[in-house]
Amino acid sequence: MNTTRLFRTVWRVNGVLLLASFLLLGGGALVAIVAEFLPDRLAGGTEPAVAVDPGGERLVLGSVEEVDGTPYVLLPLASKRDGKFSSGGSSETRNLLFHDAASGKARWLRPDHAAAIASYALLRADEPEDAGPGEPRRERPVRWIRYEIAPADTDRDGEVTSGDALEIAVSGPGGDPPTTVLTGVDEVLGYAPPRGGTLSVFFRRGHRYVVGEIDLVARKLRVERELPRS
Repeated sequence: MNTTRLFRTVWRVNGVLLLASFLLLGGGALVAIVAEFLPDRLAGGTEPAVAVDPGGERLVLGSVEEVDGTPYVLLPLASKRDGKFSSGGSSETRNLLFHDAASGKARWLRPDHAAAIASYALLRADEPEDAGPGEPRRERPVRWIRYEIAPADTDRDGEVTSGDALEIAVSGPGGDPPTTVLTGVDEVLGYAPPRGGTLSVFFRRGHRYVVGEIDLVARKLRVERELPRS
């Protein structure tokens, strides 16, 4: 009789422990599922968003970049979705925030965060400055910034990304409102180094391969020529 009671007691204890284990596993799975949908609240909001658009993209500021030779720095504003990078795992830059250390003022490059900034580059005037004997040549300060911007959803996939048709724009080093100098660019092949205030860009528009010469000082397209075919 004592042996039977002992076995019953052991089975009851094992049953309680087994039930407790299932409850703990189920609770952990539930927390993981909720955390997937509410990552910021359950993680303590370690990376707060600057804004969230109606499509669910979280817009987060990135690392500071100095604009050499000027009082400005810039910070990219990148998009994330559901706590992860959007657009299939890659981040899209939606805007650039410029900060003037001399005045303490900050401004956005664009008035809204709807476009995709595919790339940008800090441009200097020609060659580094001459230095005295035995001294390294000093880099000239940044004078312009060149941008590749996709302003609209041209491939009709429901999103504005860097894969849409691009505009090429130019601003000063402080991110003053950029001037668009080229539109309808399907693919950028690259750039030649600025010479005499002129930036040459090689690109594709439809089935045509083209080189354009941009006057950086006047911020306008000087000439556009189709590249020779073989």
